[in-house]
Amino acid sequence: MKKTAIITALAAAMCALPSCDRQVNIDQDSYDSASEAANAVTAAADTEKITASTDNAAGGEQDEDTSNTVSYADTVAGTAFSNGIVEGRVYISEYAGIRITAPEGAQLLSAEEVYTDYMMPTRFMNERDKEVYFTGIEDAEICYSDMGGRISVWFYNVRLRCPLTPDMSAEEFLNRRFDEDYEKSGDPVVHTTETVIIGGQEYIKAVRTGVINDNAVYARRIDDDFIMIVNATGNAAADMENIIETIG
Repeated sequence: MKKTAIITALAAAMCALPSCDRQVNIDQDSYDSASEAANAVTAAADTEKITASTDNAAGGEQDEDTSNTVSYADTVAGTAFSNGIVEGRVYISEYAGIRITAPEGAQLLSAEEVYTDYMMPTRFMNERDKEVYFTGIEDAEICYSDMGGRISVWFYNVRLRCPLTPDMSAEEFLNRRFDEDYEKSGDPVVHTTETVIIGGQEYIKAVRTGVINDNAVYARRIDDDFIMIVNATGNAAADMENIIETIG
């Protein structure tokens, strides 16, 4: 378990570097515009701040003030969001009303491992990139035996990430992210989009071609604040619709 977590964390860290192929990690895109970034930071400043400052072991000095930076705490403040739980090989999100069971041979990471994986890329980011990154929360991750097989569940606070267009649909959000991937990487990625029903719930499904691994992405609007993105790559792409269930 620990060995797998370390490998996963290192892989996430490498994907934060400019040279990393963005077909796997699509979680670091930008706001609608420069003005949206400014609006988001201003909005966050009006929200109660919960900043994690640790004392310096030598003299009790505090870390650099991050009160003007969007943080994980800002992302969930004032919303109905709650983290999912892991029970054995099952991930349950009461907030999204879903349950995902990891197939035999696949590893469902613990909450601690997911958080480590989530935070690792921030070590390589400037403050501006962190502002964008923390508007999304990785809540679950399933790793297959092959390095390319992975399922990740993310929740994005659209009001923070895209404050000029907070009411966009899940399909609009997904298409914008693909456009941003193309602008940043310069690599042509073709995707087809369709509406699918899984467990009675409607998802926007996008299948991307022109990437190393098969890639299926599912998007669903949860409430006024969050859009859920489930990203499945490699062998996981073929399993996704069979292992996700609706609860509640």
